[in-house]
Amino acid sequence: RGTLEVQVMVSPKVQQFSFGDEPLSYGEFTTINCMVSTGDLPLNISWTFNGRPLASSEGLTIAKNSARVSALTIDAVTHEHAGNYTCFAVNRAGTSTFNAILNVNG
Repeated sequence: RGTLEVQVMVSPKVQQFSFGDEPLSYGEFTTINCMVSTGDLPLNISWTFNGRPLASSEGLTIAKNSARVSALTIDAVTHEHAGNYTCFAVNRAGTSTFNAILNVNG
């Protein structure tokens, strides 16, 4: 007789996040965290803006704070930053996403 080990992979679950209930003002600082509360490691966490892949650029930073947290920071919000931000968490078992809309005043 042999033994059989079954390993069940747990798919990721992204926690909800938001830029707040009110539109942000021009020049305001903001940050949101994509936190993956469950799911087996390793995880790949990435961001999109209006459906396009997003990477760090002038005034916008994406930082992986831990294996389960990615922070998106905008130093000074402008109208160009207004739109739909989506976080994707992927592991071998599946994918989870959550999105938030950034509205800008002024």
